[in-house]
Amino acid sequence: MEQPQKAAPPHFGETRQKQAKKYAELRRYLSVADTVIGGVLLWLFIFSGFKEVADSLPGGPPLQAALYFLILVIAYGIPTMPLRYYGHVLARRYGLSTQNVGGWLKDLLKGAFLMLLLGAAAFAIIYWFIESRPDIWWLLTWGLLIFISFIFTALAPIVILPLFMNLKPLGDEPLKERLFKLADKAAVKINGVYEADFSSRGTTSNAALMGIGGTKRVFLSDTLLKEYTPEEIEVIMAHELGHERSRDIFRLFGMQALALLGTFYLTALIYDAAVSAFDFVSIADPAALPLLALIAAILNIALTPLLFAYTRRRELAADDYALRLTKDKESFVNMMTRIHDQNLDEADPPSWVERFFYDHPSYKRRIALADSLPEDKGK
Repeated sequence: MEQPQKAAPPHFGETRQKQAKKYAELRRYLSVADTVIGGVLLWLFIFSGFKEVADSLPGGPPLQAALYFLILVIAYGIPTMPLRYYGHVLARRYGLSTQNVGGWLKDLLKGAFLMLLLGAAAFAIIYWFIESRPDIWWLLTWGLLIFISFIFTALAPIVILPLFMNLKPLGDEPLKERLFKLADKAAVKINGVYEADFSSRGTTSNAALMGIGGTKRVFLSDTLLKEYTPEEIEVIMAHELGHERSRDIFRLFGMQALALLGTFYLTALIYDAAVSAFDFVSIADPAALPLLALIAAILNIALTPLLFAYTRRRELAADDYALRLTKDKESFVNMMTRIHDQNLDEADPPSWVERFFYDHPSYKRRIALADSLPEDKGK
């Protein structure tokens, strides 16, 4: 495959950045609206006649909770479906998606099926824990979710990701050799570099290092491979290698595990007190599932800015590693400018927006990091 020639340093056009700001603003409105609708629905279910519906479902608390979860998800999906469709329309309008409605709906249904299946199973097990071990149900639930999350982290590159896009080993042998040499330089063992079919769905570019142990793979979008120079792709690869060198998969996993532990502990305390206040029979009452979900959701929202702050910090550390490994500040800046422009990301969002909505640092912060490095480290 013929590699693209090194282009002149790209820059953000004023019109493009106006589009990025508007698109980001509309996406935030959709996110907030989705959250509000979900919260209101849970609140209505807590005070509505659906308590009787939950009690009339067949089976004991575990099965009733699983069935009630399905009812809740369907009730949530109906009013939020227009929001999801408008999100698809926006991506098409701003040139980020090339999917037609059929393709978008197919992906949506795949994700919904997985969520329904896993969610119903999870709530059945949670209520079995609550019924059998009401004193430590939250700890047992935490342990189960951590175990499942670990399995999913390991299997995501070989089981989950292929459900949503076509993957194939990188066919460009010179580039593959170049990237594996970079991995050797970083003393990182990877099991392959794969091309992900982004172009069938949109125009954005991305890359990721996924998996654990034998499933560890680097994924590069085909849009990235077609439009970026070998030097820019090397910097992207170096960023992913930086994550691996710092064991960021395990760092982030550990942080999320601690956050989940705190969330479940506080949820159990509040839930135990709230059940009697809202006239539920007991904490094992499946009709109280909306109350449990609402408490957990509120605590999760409260903790999200802390997790985002940590992930942004790790992303900057990976940027720093990439710059020091490649010593190619020019390609780093070009790549960052190009990919933020292509993906229609805000270059400099307000600090509160970055704090509450961004798990990656802004373009401005990433370029500032490159500029702060000594000249002999970044070129």
